[in-house]
Amino acid sequence: MYLSKVQLRSDVSRKKLHQLSKHNIYAEHQLIWQLFQRQKKRDFLYRRDEQQSWPLFYVLSSQPPQDNTQCWQIHSKSFVPQLQEGVTLYFSLRANPVVVRQQSRNDIVMDLKKRLGKEHVHDREIQETAYQWLQRQGEKHGFNPAAACYADAYQQHRVYKPGRKSTIRYSTLDFNGQLQITQPENFIAMLKQGIGRSKSFGCGLMLIRRI
Repeated sequence: MYLSKVQLRSDVSRKKLHQLSKHNIYAEHQLIWQLFQRQKKRDFLYRRDEQQSWPLFYVLSSQPPQDNTQCWQIHSKSFVPQLQEGVTLYFSLRANPVVVRQQSRNDIVMDLKKRLGKEHVHDREIQETAYQWLQRQGEKHGFNPAAACYADAYQQHRVYKPGRKSTIRYSTLDFNGQLQITQPENFIAMLKQGIGRSKSFGCGLMLIRRI
């Protein structure tokens, strides 16, 4: 696996910059795909951040990304984590956290509002719900999140895909904090495969570092 830092060159065209506007998620998705033209199916995870208001992407992939357009600055390094049970790490995760109830799927914030019958919910209630979702992920993927984890930056997104009448809708929530590894093999598999839904649109990549 390779972990890459991918950033637009400072002399990139305005057209490319427009494609990477926050309101053009599908075009962003297509541009990232162009870095992996030899792959027939998606075999990478990515996350968008910004550095001094300039688009920046972290990409985890089986092969290093290749730029054939001369639009990107790419710094890749081998990613072969050596992790043992009991190790504590800092983590950062942007996820589309959903729950399914009675064949209806909602993100955890909308689900919380429906369950409580309220349009507005307190941050404390969101934190409790987000932590419970993260705990469930940890049970499946071999980690235990610390109680001090924090979730913020909740957003709802609409993706307009050419040739499709209806929009694709999903939500994101950013999780940050510490976790302890309980099952190293499951945890490493999760790092490679990602967590949750909407991975094609920049969700599911967990970034980690040692304390």
